Amino acid sequence: MTRAPFAQRTPIAGFTLMEVLAALAILGSAMFILLAAHSQSLQLHQVVDEEVNMRLLLERSVAFAEVEVINGALAGGGDFGARYPGFEWSYEATADEDELIPLYAVDVRLTGPTDTREVTFLCFNTGPEDLDGGTGRGNSGKSRSFSRSGASSNGNSRPGGFGNTRSRMRGGAR
Repeated sequence: MTRAPFAQRTPIAGFTLMEVLAALAILGSAMFILLAAHSQSLQLHQVVDEEVNMRLLLERSVAFAEVEVINGALAGGGDFGARYPGFEWSYEATADEDELIPLYAVDVRLTGPTDTREVTFLCFNTGPEDLDGGTGRGNSGKSRSFSRSGASSNGNSRPGGFGNTRSRMRGGAR
């Protein structure tokens, strides 16, 4: 039996090569757009995370500087330990010219791996020496240091989880 040269074939169901290529081009374009949007969101998350860390560490530095000024240390600084590598803080307090008011202008500086922030605030010293009739200008050489447990420490541990610290007291060495 011989076949007729122009016999009619039954159509096969499926997609043509052009349809498959068009679908792949659309899918590739969508994936490219989604990948670019995801990359931008990751970069934004990193920027926001760094900003939040800087603000929180600056707040901790200000709180520590305020406590130290009230305790009589007019300058100091340190780092935040292994949890925040590359971040360091320092402060310097200057007394107000009026001797009757125990007011200090405190400059706090936070230095990070990529940025430096500075804050200046006023601190009114109502420390324990004011109760004894003192001037509130330092603690007359008394040195106080507190750890989280409330026990006296050697100056290397500070409330709030600070790492190494260094401070300079007026009227005595620390």
